[in-house]
Amino acid sequence: MIPHGRWPCVGNPASDHRFEVALRAQKVGRSVAQHHAGSGRVVGGVGEANAGEGLSMPGAISQVAPHIGIGTGVLALQLRTPPLHAMAAATLQQLAGDRDVFLGVGISSPAVAGQWHGAGYTDRPIAQVRESGEPVSLEAMTPFERKVVHDAVAAAGLSSESEGVEPRRYVVVLPG
Repeated sequence: MIPHGRWPCVGNPASDHRFEVALRAQKVGRSVAQHHAGSGRVVGGVGEANAGEGLSMPGAISQVAPHIGIGTGVLALQLRTPPLHAMAAATLQQLAGDRDVFLGVGISSPAVAGQWHGAGYTDRPIAQVRESGEPVSLEAMTPFERKVVHDAVAAAGLSSESEGVEPRRYVVVLPG
């Protein structure tokens, strides 16, 4: 059940500082308002790890600061279907008109994708290995995330191994 009331991570849109920052950026001639996750420069959208949905804020900013391009933080590809990503991008472009729209796209971590959103982080690599019979390498991840992946791969009846050196250590999913 989703609790009612204000979500603490989202805040009050009427007093959200991102609108003010976007207007200032537009006033000084910046061409794009974009959020860079973890940098402290919150201007446009948000990443979708532990905050609001990543396309709504850039859409709202496009209406408040009508002369500046907009962008998102990283949108995890496995949390939406490809057609839904395309529809969301088209809607954002429609709101922005002739202005530039930049979409950050990437793959989320096993914790965010699997534990928070229920998306199967390992489903696609497992399917690829089963279909092709060839190993599939995943992106670098934390030791805990690697453990989650190794467990999921083993539960699917395949094998896996970790390769590389921290902090760029990653999992390779192997056939059989």
